Amino acid sequence: MFDIFLIQLENNKKNTVEKKTFEQIILSNKKSQYNKTFYWINCVNSTEEELTQLSRLTGIKTEHFQDVLLDTERSTITKGKWLFISYRAINKDLTNTTPLGIFSYKNLLITIEKEPIKPINKYKYLLAERKRTAAFAEGKISFIYHLFDNINDGFREKIISELNKTKSMEENSATLSSTKKIENIYTSIVNHIYLQNALSSNLEVLTSIVKGKLLEFHTFRDEFVEIYEDVKELLYMEKMQKDVTNTLFNLHSSFATYELNETMKKITGWGFIIMLPTLIASIYGMNFRTIPFSQGPYDFTIMCAGMFLLMAAIFLYLRKIKWL
Repeated sequence: MFDIFLIQLENNKKNTVEKKTFEQIILSNKKSQYNKTFYWINCVNSTEEELTQLSRLTGIKTEHFQDVLLDTERSTITKGKWLFISYRAINKDLTNTTPLGIFSYKNLLITIEKEPIKPINKYKYLLAERKRTAAFAEGKISFIYHLFDNINDGFREKIISELNKTKSMEENSATLSSTKKIENIYTSIVNHIYLQNALSSNLEVLTSIVKGKLLEFHTFRDEFVEIYEDVKELLYMEKMQKDVTNTLFNLHSSFATYELNETMKKITGWGFIIMLPTLIASIYGMNFRTIPFSQGPYDFTIMCAGMFLLMAAIFLYLRKIKWL
């Protein structure tokens, strides 16, 4: 699905495109030079036919659009005829990271989402309602800066959410089994790994920008340095939180192993208590003519009492060494 907006900066006007078709926008872009007024085309959950159409009109290979939608795609920035940025963001439900593709050429900006993200939805709403925002004050690069800034806010919100989950697990640990606690902590560790990888790859993109490798970003280099420092801070927070979660995982794993060992000791102890009387009873069950304590009138009572005393002695010994 395509959403098309015309960003007009004269008197800070921002209007949705209603008359021009997608094809007309692409063709007019090929003839124009870069300026602060630009078209923004956002693609969400695009079909294969839509991506093929986009490829035919822009000259960008379909594979490039498809690659950016892969969950395994790392953040990258490439300069050719088109400026291509692959970036990671947090999805709208704050459940996982999701890829975002940005294609820029002259007065055309294309964003491709695998699933909706909050910053894009926010700016689409502002444009649809014709509300003023500083995000479009200086053109496409200004918009990308504010977009990255909002994506950082999403990462911060996700990290805080994971921190709250960890605290909640500790507060409710008494009502959860060891296995359930370990499962919850393991899930949290996996989330931290995804967050850390996403932030690390985003940092690589921002490193290329702040080092001045791309002329388009020179005017906004200071602003992107701020984004770069924010990502470094988020990455540090994420590493700290991941370390805490790993420590909790190791701690609860140790507790689970300890509880298992205690259970096995009890099972072994009771098995040992039952084993000796069972052995004696098995011996006396053998088909021999003469077996000690098998002929007298009180031999059965004596034998049962002896087995009971033996069981009691073993029980007391196992209690003493804390096996029971």
